[in-house]
Amino acid sequence: MAKIVETLWQVRQEEKGAKIIMFCQWERILKFMAQTLAKLGEPTPLVLRGSMSQHSMCLLVEPI
Repeated sequence: MAKIVETLWQVRQEEKGAKIIMFCQWERILKFMAQTLAKLGEPTPLVLRGSMSQHSMCLLVEPI
């Protein structure tokens, strides 16, 4: 997790206003990442949920 946060901050420093996309397959890790980022003052991440077939039908983005 430390390397993810370090990379996130490095990108933000080098490219002001940059948007970052992270992919995570496991719900437990996703929640842990969201909690850690929130504790560090990062904005609440948006999450795309569902299977690939559901994604192609409709996109639902919701905060964790």
